[in-house]
Amino acid sequence: MANSFGTYVDVVKYRTPNGDMPTDVHVGGQFITAVGIMPISGTVYQYERRTANPNVAFRAVGAGKDYSPGTSESVTHTLKFLDGSVFTDAARIRNLPREQVIADDIRAANRQSLYEIDQAIFAESVVTGGFTPLAAIIDSSMVFDGGGTGTDGCTSAYLIRVGEDGVTPLAGNDGVIAIGESVASTLNDGSSKPVGGYLTLIDGYIGLAIHSTYAACRIANLTAADQLSDDLLYAAWALFPASFKPTHLVLNSGAIEGLRQSRTATNPTGAPAPLPETVIDGKCRVIVCDGISSTEDSVA
Repeated sequence: MANSFGTYVDVVKYRTPNGDMPTDVHVGGQFITAVGIMPISGTVYQYERRTANPNVAFRAVGAGKDYSPGTSESVTHTLKFLDGSVFTDAARIRNLPREQVIADDIRAANRQSLYEIDQAIFAESVVTGGFTPLAAIIDSSMVFDGGGTGTDGCTSAYLIRVGEDGVTPLAGNDGVIAIGESVASTLNDGSSKPVGGYLTLIDGYIGLAIHSTYAACRIANLTAADQLSDDLLYAAWALFPASFKPTHLVLNSGAIEGLRQSRTATNPTGAPAPLPETVIDGKCRVIVCDGISSTEDSVA
Protein backbone atom coordinates (compact mmCIF):
# COMPACT_ATOMS: atom_id res chain seq x y z
CA MET A 1 0.00 0.00 0.00
CA ALA A 2 1.34 3.45 -0.91
CA ASN A 3 2.15 5.91 1.88
CA SER A 4 -0.62 8.42 2.60
CA PHE A 5 0.03 11.81 4.15
CA GLY A 6 -2.07 14.59 5.63
CA THR A 7 -3.45 17.46 3.60
CA TYR A 8 -4.17 21.16 4.14
CA VAL A 9 -7.57 20.13 5.46
CA ASP A 10 -5.80 18.54 8.44
CA VAL A 11 -4.13 21.85 9.23
CA VAL A 12 -7.29 23.96 9.33
CA LYS A 13 -9.01 21.41 11.58
CA TYR A 14 -7.02 22.78 14.50
CA ARG A 15 -9.48 25.28 15.95
CA THR A 16 -7.79 25.98 19.28
CA PRO A 17 -4.10 26.28 20.11
CA ASN A 18 -4.19 23.67 22.89
CA GLY A 19 -6.95 21.28 21.79
CA ASP A 20 -6.71 17.95 20.04
CA MET A 21 -7.83 17.66 16.44
CA PRO A 22 -11.60 17.07 16.25
CA THR A 23 -12.38 13.70 14.71
CA ASP A 24 -15.08 11.69 12.99
CA VAL A 25 -13.13 8.48 13.61
CA HIS A 26 -14.73 7.25 16.82
CA VAL A 27 -13.34 3.76 17.25
CA GLY A 28 -11.82 2.26 20.33
CA GLY A 29 -10.51 -0.88 21.93
CA GLN A 30 -13.24 -1.22 24.52
CA PHE A 31 -12.51 -4.87 25.33
CA ILE A 32 -8.75 -4.59 25.64
CA THR A 33 -9.12 -1.36 27.64
CA ALA A 34 -11.61 -2.92 30.05
CA VAL A 35 -9.86 -6.23 30.74
CA GLY A 36 -6.21 -5.27 30.37
CA ILE A 37 -3.37 -7.27 28.90
CA MET A 38 -1.01 -9.84 30.39
CA PRO A 39 2.72 -9.27 29.80
CA ILE A 40 4.85 -12.28 28.88
CA SER A 41 8.55 -12.69 28.20
CA GLY A 42 9.42 -13.18 24.56
CA THR A 43 6.84 -13.56 21.81
CA VAL A 44 5.67 -17.17 22.31
CA TYR A 45 3.36 -18.19 25.16
CA GLN A 46 3.41 -21.87 26.16
CA TYR A 47 1.68 -23.66 29.01
CA GLU A 48 0.33 -27.06 30.06
CA ARG A 49 -3.47 -27.41 30.25
CA ARG A 50 -4.93 -30.20 32.36
CA THR A 51 -7.41 -32.38 30.50
CA ALA A 52 -8.13 -34.98 33.21
CA ASN A 53 -7.64 -35.02 37.01
CA PRO A 54 -5.85 -37.77 38.90
CA ASN A 55 -8.00 -40.78 39.70
CA VAL A 56 -9.90 -40.50 42.99
CA ALA A 57 -12.13 -43.28 44.36
CA PHE A 58 -13.73 -44.54 47.53
CA ARG A 59 -12.18 -47.81 48.70
CA ALA A 60 -12.53 -50.29 51.51
CA VAL A 61 -9.88 -50.38 54.21
CA GLY A 62 -7.12 -52.70 53.08
CA ALA A 63 -8.24 -52.63 49.45
CA GLY A 64 -6.28 -50.87 46.74
CA LYS A 65 -7.29 -48.52 43.98
CA ASP A 66 -6.06 -47.60 40.54
CA TYR A 67 -3.64 -44.68 40.52
CA SER A 68 -3.52 -42.23 37.63
CA PRO A 69 -1.77 -38.85 37.47
CA GLY A 70 -4.35 -37.48 35.04
CA THR A 71 -3.50 -35.99 31.68
CA SER A 72 -2.50 -32.65 30.21
CA GLU A 73 -1.73 -31.10 26.86
CA SER A 74 0.80 -28.53 25.70
CA VAL A 75 -0.63 -25.30 24.28
CA THR A 76 1.29 -22.67 22.32
CA HIS A 77 0.18 -19.18 21.30
CA THR A 78 2.46 -17.21 18.97
CA LEU A 79 2.19 -13.44 19.30
CA LYS A 80 2.15 -11.21 16.22
CA PHE A 81 3.82 -7.89 15.47
CA LEU A 82 1.51 -4.86 15.59
CA ASP A 83 2.87 -1.76 13.86
CA GLY A 84 1.20 1.53 14.77
CA SER A 85 4.00 3.78 13.52
CA VAL A 86 2.92 7.19 12.27
CA PHE A 87 4.43 9.72 9.88
CA THR A 88 3.61 13.42 10.33
CA ASP A 89 4.11 15.51 7.19
CA ALA A 90 6.25 18.57 7.93
CA ALA A 91 3.90 20.72 5.81
CA ARG A 92 1.07 20.04 8.25
CA ILE A 93 2.91 21.65 11.12
CA ARG A 94 4.55 24.60 9.39
CA ASN A 95 2.43 27.13 11.31
CA LEU A 96 1.40 24.93 14.23
CA PRO A 97 3.15 23.68 17.37
CA ARG A 98 5.10 20.67 16.13
CA GLU A 99 5.00 18.69 19.39
CA GLN A 100 1.24 19.13 19.68
CA VAL A 101 0.48 17.87 16.17
CA ILE A 102 2.84 14.91 16.48
CA ALA A 103 1.40 14.04 19.90
CA ASP A 104 -2.12 14.11 18.47
CA ASP A 105 -1.07 11.78 15.65
CA ILE A 106 0.47 9.41 18.22
CA ARG A 107 -2.71 9.42 20.33
CA ALA A 108 -4.80 8.71 17.24
CA ALA A 109 -2.48 5.85 16.25
CA ASN A 110 -2.72 4.42 19.77
CA ARG A 111 -6.54 4.53 19.66
CA GLN A 112 -6.49 2.83 16.26
CA SER A 113 -4.08 0.19 17.59
CA LEU A 114 -6.47 -0.69 20.43
CA TYR A 115 -9.29 -0.96 17.91
CA GLU A 116 -7.20 -3.22 15.66
CA ILE A 117 -6.45 -5.50 18.63
CA ASP A 118 -10.16 -5.80 19.47
CA GLN A 119 -10.96 -6.48 15.81
CA ALA A 120 -8.30 -9.21 15.68
CA ILE A 121 -9.66 -10.83 18.86
CA PHE A 122 -13.26 -10.96 17.59
CA ALA A 123 -12.66 -11.53 13.87
CA GLU A 124 -14.31 -14.47 12.11
CA SER A 125 -10.90 -15.59 10.84
CA VAL A 126 -7.29 -14.48 11.19
CA VAL A 127 -6.77 -10.89 10.07
CA THR A 128 -3.81 -10.38 7.74
CA GLY A 129 -0.64 -10.94 9.72
CA GLY A 130 -2.58 -11.34 12.97
CA PHE A 131 -3.00 -13.92 15.72
CA THR A 132 -5.68 -16.61 15.96
CA PRO A 133 -9.01 -15.00 16.93
CA LEU A 134 -11.35 -16.14 19.69
CA ALA A 135 -13.92 -17.50 17.22
CA ALA A 136 -11.32 -19.89 15.79
CA ILE A 137 -10.16 -21.08 19.23
CA ILE A 138 -13.55 -21.62 20.87
CA ASP A 139 -14.55 -25.28 20.93
CA SER A 140 -17.62 -26.15 18.84
CA SER A 141 -19.39 -27.30 22.02
CA MET A 142 -19.26 -23.68 23.23
CA VAL A 143 -20.88 -22.13 20.14
CA PHE A 144 -24.56 -21.35 20.65
CA ASP A 145 -26.90 -20.75 17.70
CA GLY A 146 -28.84 -17.49 17.95
CA GLY A 147 -31.16 -18.60 15.14
CA GLY A 148 -30.31 -16.20 12.33
CA THR A 149 -29.13 -17.15 8.84
CA GLY A 150 -27.59 -15.47 5.83
CA THR A 151 -24.37 -14.02 4.49
CA ASP A 152 -22.81 -10.77 5.72
CA GLY A 153 -25.72 -9.96 7.99
CA CYS A 154 -25.02 -11.63 11.33
CA THR A 155 -23.20 -10.70 14.50
CA SER A 156 -22.07 -12.52 17.63
CA ALA A 157 -22.09 -11.95 21.38
CA TYR A 158 -19.53 -13.57 23.67
CA LEU A 159 -19.80 -14.76 27.25
CA ILE A 160 -16.20 -14.74 28.46
CA ARG A 161 -14.39 -15.65 31.62
CA VAL A 162 -11.62 -13.05 31.78
CA GLY A 163 -8.44 -13.78 33.72
CA GLU A 164 -5.34 -15.93 33.89
CA ASP A 165 -7.52 -19.04 34.10
CA GLY A 166 -9.72 -17.89 31.22
CA VAL A 167 -9.31 -15.52 28.27
CA THR A 168 -6.27 -13.26 28.40
CA PRO A 169 -4.92 -10.78 25.83
CA LEU A 170 -1.12 -10.98 25.71
CA ALA A 171 1.69 -8.46 25.17
CA GLY A 172 5.14 -9.82 24.40
CA ASN A 173 8.61 -8.74 25.48
CA ASP A 174 7.42 -8.10 29.05
CA GLY A 175 4.42 -6.11 27.88
CA VAL A 176 6.37 -3.39 26.10
CA ILE A 177 4.47 -1.38 23.49
CA ALA A 178 7.34 0.78 22.32
CA ILE A 179 6.85 4.41 21.32
CA GLY A 180 10.06 5.75 19.86
CA GLU A 181 11.39 9.24 19.40
CA SER A 182 9.83 11.35 16.64
CA VAL A 183 12.67 11.56 14.14
CA ALA A 184 12.99 13.81 11.08
CA SER A 185 12.60 11.46 8.12
CA THR A 186 11.86 11.31 4.42
CA LEU A 187 9.36 8.83 2.97
CA ASN A 188 8.08 8.35 -0.56
CA ASP A 189 4.46 9.11 -1.46
CA GLY A 190 2.32 7.03 -3.81
CA SER A 191 4.22 8.43 -6.80
CA SER A 192 7.62 7.62 -5.29
CA LYS A 193 8.24 11.31 -4.59
CA PRO A 194 9.97 12.19 -1.30
CA VAL A 195 8.03 13.85 1.52
CA GLY A 196 9.75 15.26 4.61
CA GLY A 197 8.34 14.93 8.07
CA TYR A 198 8.64 13.17 11.41
CA LEU A 199 8.43 9.39 11.86
CA THR A 200 7.40 7.90 15.20
CA LEU A 201 7.80 4.14 15.58
CA ILE A 202 5.03 2.50 17.65
CA ASP A 203 5.02 -1.28 17.86
CA GLY A 204 4.74 -4.39 19.98
CA TYR A 205 3.87 -8.10 19.94
CA ILE A 206 0.23 -8.96 20.70
CA GLY A 207 -1.64 -12.24 21.09
CA LEU A 208 -4.54 -14.01 22.77
CA ALA A 209 -4.70 -16.99 25.13
CA ILE A 210 -7.75 -19.05 26.09
CA HIS A 211 -6.74 -21.27 29.01
CA SER A 212 -9.78 -23.52 29.11
CA THR A 213 -12.35 -24.97 26.73
CA TYR A 214 -14.95 -23.44 29.03
CA ALA A 215 -13.45 -19.94 29.08
CA ALA A 216 -15.70 -18.52 26.36
CA CYS A 217 -18.99 -19.11 24.57
CA ARG A 218 -19.92 -17.52 21.25
CA ILE A 219 -23.61 -16.78 20.70
CA ALA A 220 -23.55 -16.64 16.90
CA ASN A 221 -26.11 -15.94 14.17
CA LEU A 222 -27.71 -12.87 15.76
CA THR A 223 -29.65 -10.71 13.28
CA ALA A 224 -32.23 -7.92 13.32
CA ALA A 225 -34.91 -10.61 13.20
CA ASP A 226 -33.19 -13.01 15.61
CA GLN A 227 -32.00 -10.74 18.39
CA LEU A 228 -30.11 -11.47 21.57
CA SER A 229 -32.42 -12.19 24.51
CA ASP A 230 -32.16 -13.16 28.15
CA ASP A 231 -33.35 -16.65 27.22
CA LEU A 232 -30.36 -17.04 24.87
CA LEU A 233 -27.99 -15.69 27.51
CA TYR A 234 -29.20 -18.10 30.19
CA ALA A 235 -29.05 -21.02 27.76
CA ALA A 236 -25.45 -20.11 26.87
CA TRP A 237 -24.64 -19.59 30.56
CA ALA A 238 -25.72 -23.18 31.19
CA LEU A 239 -22.90 -24.44 28.93
CA PHE A 240 -20.32 -23.37 31.53
CA PRO A 241 -19.45 -25.55 34.54
CA ALA A 242 -21.00 -24.36 37.81
CA SER A 243 -17.55 -23.60 39.26
CA PHE A 244 -16.24 -21.83 36.16
CA LYS A 245 -18.74 -19.23 35.01
CA PRO A 246 -18.11 -16.25 32.68
CA THR A 247 -17.40 -12.76 33.99
CA HIS A 248 -18.26 -10.59 30.97
CA LEU A 249 -20.68 -10.29 28.06
CA VAL A 250 -19.00 -8.70 25.03
CA LEU A 251 -21.10 -7.52 22.08
CA ASN A 252 -21.52 -4.62 19.67
CA SER A 253 -23.99 -1.74 19.75
CA GLY A 254 -26.51 -3.50 17.50
CA ALA A 255 -26.58 -6.64 19.64
CA ILE A 256 -27.08 -4.79 22.92
CA GLU A 257 -29.90 -2.78 21.33
CA GLY A 258 -31.47 -6.09 20.30
CA LEU A 259 -31.25 -7.28 23.90
CA ARG A 260 -32.80 -4.04 25.14
CA GLN A 261 -35.65 -4.34 22.63
CA SER A 262 -36.33 -7.93 23.71
CA ARG A 263 -36.68 -6.70 27.29
CA THR A 264 -39.02 -3.90 26.24
CA ALA A 265 -41.22 -6.42 24.43
CA THR A 266 -41.68 -8.42 27.64
CA ASN A 267 -42.05 -5.42 29.92
CA PRO A 268 -45.59 -5.46 31.45
CA THR A 269 -45.78 -1.66 31.33
CA GLY A 270 -44.50 -1.40 27.77
CA ALA A 271 -41.93 1.18 28.89
CA PRO A 272 -38.61 1.11 27.04
CA ALA A 273 -36.05 -1.01 28.86
CA PRO A 274 -32.71 0.63 29.71
CA LEU A 275 -29.45 -0.52 28.18
CA PRO A 276 -28.09 -3.20 30.53
CA GLU A 277 -24.75 -2.73 32.27
CA THR A 278 -24.80 -6.30 33.61
CA VAL A 279 -26.61 -9.53 32.69
CA ILE A 280 -27.31 -12.93 34.28
CA ASP A 281 -28.59 -11.34 37.50
CA GLY A 282 -25.59 -9.01 37.69
CA LYS A 283 -23.01 -11.79 37.36
CA CYS A 284 -21.59 -10.64 34.01
CA ARG A 285 -20.43 -7.13 33.21
CA VAL A 286 -21.39 -5.83 29.75
CA ILE A 287 -18.70 -4.49 27.40
CA VAL A 288 -19.97 -2.84 24.21
CA CYS A 289 -17.20 -3.31 21.66
CA ASP A 290 -16.64 -1.64 18.26
CA GLY A 291 -14.41 -4.54 17.22
CA ILE A 292 -17.25 -7.05 16.74
CA SER A 293 -18.61 -7.03 13.18
CA SER A 294 -22.25 -6.77 12.13
CA THR A 295 -21.53 -8.42 8.78
CA GLU A 296 -20.58 -11.94 9.79
CA ASP A 297 -21.65 -15.01 7.86
CA SER A 298 -23.99 -17.39 9.67
CA VAL A 299 -22.30 -20.26 11.51
CA ALA A 300 -23.51 -23.78 10.83
